[in-house]
Amino acid sequence: MKYLTIFLSILIFSCSYQEDPQVSITTLESGTEASFRALSVADEQTVWVSGTGGTVLRTTNGGTSWVNISNGVPDSIDFRDIEAFSKDHAVILSAGSPGLVMYTSDGGSNWEVAYRDDRPEIFFDAMGFWDENHGIAFGDAINGKIEIILTQDGGRSWQQLATEKRPDALEGEGGFAASGTCLITYGDSTVWIALGIPESRVIVSHDRGESWAAYTSPMAQSTGSGGIFSLGFNDRDYGLAIGGDYRERSSTTKLLAMTDDGGKNWQLVENHQLNGQKSAVTPIPGTKNWLCTGATGVNFSINNGKTWVLADSTGYYTIQMANKSVGFLSGPEGRLARLNLQY
Repeated sequence: MKYLTIFLSILIFSCSYQEDPQVSITTLESGTEASFRALSVADEQTVWVSGTGGTVLRTTNGGTSWVNISNGVPDSIDFRDIEAFSKDHAVILSAGSPGLVMYTSDGGSNWEVAYRDDRPEIFFDAMGFWDENHGIAFGDAINGKIEIILTQDGGRSWQQLATEKRPDALEGEGGFAASGTCLITYGDSTVWIALGIPESRVIVSHDRGESWAAYTSPMAQSTGSGGIFSLGFNDRDYGLAIGGDYRERSSTTKLLAMTDDGGKNWQLVENHQLNGQKSAVTPIPGTKNWLCTGATGVNFSINNGKTWVLADSTGYYTIQMANKSVGFLSGPEGRLARLNLQY
């Protein structure tokens, strides 16, 4: 196990908010070379990841050791999102055809196919849950409609949203299945979805998919490889959209936008000091701190995402916090890490 600790001391220009955090990132041994774009943190000790080759791992000791629980999962499938509720209950979502959702209630000893779509054009991007029973997943547009499926039983079964209720799509519209964070749920009924191409739109529902509104953003557009990769909200109104162009990862143009009205209006964040394309962003609970990650490394902000510092140049695909002090990262080549914040 390799330890990497980065200390960040940053002055906050605010009398009402002042913190001097220290960030430490500890690399963890996964025992595999799988690429992990799917990460779910149930608590400080229980974390699940899934990825290429049908690989699913779980730790119940905070990342000290990981158990491969891929038995019964097709090794030809690339799983791009996972939602875990405990050491026993988890749901995984594939990208590409066939579109699969799989479910376990016994810690991965057994997996059930909860949903299957064999259409060649199906491509799921991400999923989220409002509570342990009610969840939603979306996929790239087919026949002018964004694909939406819903569950009411914790992921054991899923139903496709009726065609007339699904959001209308632009030609070729879809998301980036890069980190499982282009769909974000909030409260008991709100969901935001980032449609990365062709125009970096954000669609929003406040009634679990019964109705939708679509909003434009100033993020990278019409490149096929650029746009919004991830969304994060720390309340119903304030959120960040992050991304860039994965073919031009060092570019810092149209990389970050913010909203303070729940996603209706987005403004580019200038002079953000990010160092390139990012695939995941997350707020740190109970603070104005944020973290983001991507192939260009891990960045940290203490002023609601207005400016950032590089915490670690190691590339990861996604990040999730268990609480304000502990989080986890996952990435390519079996890369896993634990992140600690000390205030």
